Amino acid sequence: MLAAMAGVDTRTLDSVIRSSSGDSFAYRALADRALSGDYTAAFALDLAYKDMHLVLELADELSVPTPLGASTHNLMRMARGMGLGDADPTAIMRVYETALGREVRAAAPVT
Repeated sequence: MLAAMAGVDTRTLDSVIRSSSGDSFAYRALADRALSGDYTAAFALDLAYKDMHLVLELADELSVPTPLGASTHNLMRMARGMGLGDADPTAIMRVYETALGREVRAAAPVT
């Protein structure tokens, strides 16, 4: 969202990340979904939310800070509140899109 709001072409940014140390199988899978707006569930957000909840409970029991986990859990909670529990976890992008009134979509790749 930051790149889109700054006027950066998200397809170009994606290409840069894919050719740098930021590249990974996980990045590619998530970026492909998020940049296309295809939130068809490979794994339901509701299940990821439940798993994150269990992680946070364990972290609390062990007194281990998980600031990114807590933030992600809250984004998941908001997405679920928007009715996206059956969607893929990348649908948390819709939280940002709704809050900022802008969609994050990459232009079609140039062939």
